[in-house]
Amino acid sequence: METEGGGLKFPAETKEEMMQLMWSKTTADTPQAELVRNYLTHMAISNTITPVADGDNIIYNSSSPDELALCNFASHIGFRFVSRSGAEGSAVVCVEEDRCGHKVKVNYRLQAVLPFDSVRKRVTVVYSCMDRKTVWIMCKGADSSVEPLLHLSEDAAESEREKKGDSQLM
Repeated sequence: METEGGGLKFPAETKEEMMQLMWSKTTADTPQAELVRNYLTHMAISNTITPVADGDNIIYNSSSPDELALCNFASHIGFRFVSRSGAEGSAVVCVEEDRCGHKVKVNYRLQAVLPFDSVRKRVTVVYSCMDRKTVWIMCKGADSSVEPLLHLSEDAAESEREKKGDSQLM
């Protein structure tokens, strides 16, 4: 791996493989490609970072080194957090997606935030994609807080499979 500004950077070939997975005509519509794009979008926009334009560059100001690292990673892979304007409920967040060299700006409206606190140990944000007319609920936080929620989700999926199996027996 290469280093950049004191941090690690994926090798160029790994970045190219991810770009091809997300945007090539043969894989862009796969569930895996959509999950990768959703994850990178989440890393780019779910934060308290202030982006500052410096010519063509964006400089990120953040009190959280974790948020800064996640946002920089998303930017490196092609999901660059460009701007945030307005207050919660009307705030618009802009992300520039690099779709294999073709740059597309996508706007998201911040609908609500359940802030990080010492009890929940996670932050939850609700965004709507203004172009695609979709709503996202994004959560990130301490693994001790988020991981049990993922387990519940697996349990719910198993319960659903059991219900379908029971209904097929009738």
